[in-house]
Amino acid sequence: MATNGKVFSDVKRNSSIFNTTWTQQELRNVYDDMMSLKGVSATNPVESSTILRTALSKTKQAGNKMADLYQKEEQVYKMAKILHSLENGKDLKAAIADANKWLFDYSDVTRAQQQYRNSMLGAPFATFTLKALPRVAEAAVTTPWRFAAPFAMIYGLEESARNYFGDTKEQSDKKRKLLPEYMGGKMLGMPSYPRVPVSDEFGREYYLDLTYILPWGDIGESGDFMGIPGAVRPLSHPLTNEALQQFANFDTFWERPIVRESDLAGKNKFERLITSAKLRGAHAAKTFLPTPFMDAEKAYSSAQGNPDYRGRLRPSSVVASDVLFGVKMQPVDYAEQAEKLIRKLDPNQGRIAAELKAGIRTASLRKAILESKGKDTSKYDKEIQGYIEQLEGMGQELQKAVGE
Repeated sequence: MATNGKVFSDVKRNSSIFNTTWTQQELRNVYDDMMSLKGVSATNPVESSTILRTALSKTKQAGNKMADLYQKEEQVYKMAKILHSLENGKDLKAAIADANKWLFDYSDVTRAQQQYRNSMLGAPFATFTLKALPRVAEAAVTTPWRFAAPFAMIYGLEESARNYFGDTKEQSDKKRKLLPEYMGGKMLGMPSYPRVPVSDEFGREYYLDLTYILPWGDIGESGDFMGIPGAVRPLSHPLTNEALQQFANFDTFWERPIVRESDLAGKNKFERLITSAKLRGAHAAKTFLPTPFMDAEKAYSSAQGNPDYRGRLRPSSVVASDVLFGVKMQPVDYAEQAEKLIRKLDPNQGRIAAELKAGIRTASLRKAILESKGKDTSKYDKEIQGYIEQLEGMGQELQKAVGE
């Protein structure tokens, strides 16, 4: 490709495969809509502000460079697939068709699909999911052994975590039932978030996010609109989705208010206004800013010892694996999850659960200090286990009482 070799030239002359990538057909459409503020108002507010116009121009330049780089990556893999097919005896036409089959021609959509993905009320990135599902199904039927590697990896991670934490199978199953709803999904019988042998000083355990690593990952997500995966559900266009969440003051992914009452407690009217604007602006930034900006913020917060945008303190090694390698691990505080369940079933009991959770957090920190000094932690192990058993007992009693 770098030297415009014969096969590369033949492919360009006989097809448009390098112009049917995800970047060209989907990313640029939604990016251009967002950068022009299409559909937001009849009068574009950017045109009346020199500062905003300059900032938008610089953002476009940076975004276009990143998009070009991403498109080159797609083109390289399509070219590699074509060369592989040619080496296996296919002619050029069949090789191009095979590359488009497995790496997708994003221009090849029905009129309904095109209107849906381009609509402000639709899902701009639905095409990948719609095209990946048939290919995953075909591979599962024709070459099921190809699924052995990821399944073995997931099983191995789960087992190594169970051994690392010394859990029985029953204990592991109980912990999985306490996961947030978005982490509880499965696809082909395997969890989208396998547990890994990693913990932190707060006693939280970590789960690896496979949602965008495995080709069927986003299909296994739970907690989406009427069971429809997030990638194809209606109203998932960034502009529309963010506007609705801001109007409702509710983050639909994390299922919590954008601005909570506790964020505004004890502040005067002006301070409440400033705090609300900061929190709403930060939420919008997570929707619209390119990933490198968010990665930089994560790295900076971790280096300063500050919590991330969800209020989580995460070890620097976990943040580095996320920012540098795209390996995302989510911490789970089982006591916090149990407290939420109990509070949902009975607010009065929820206050007691909060006290138990605070006891677990304090004991975990004291245990971590002793561990760092190489001292015996059995005292705090027993204390933590006692709190956990009380939480479990409360949860089981409440579930029986309400018939859940």
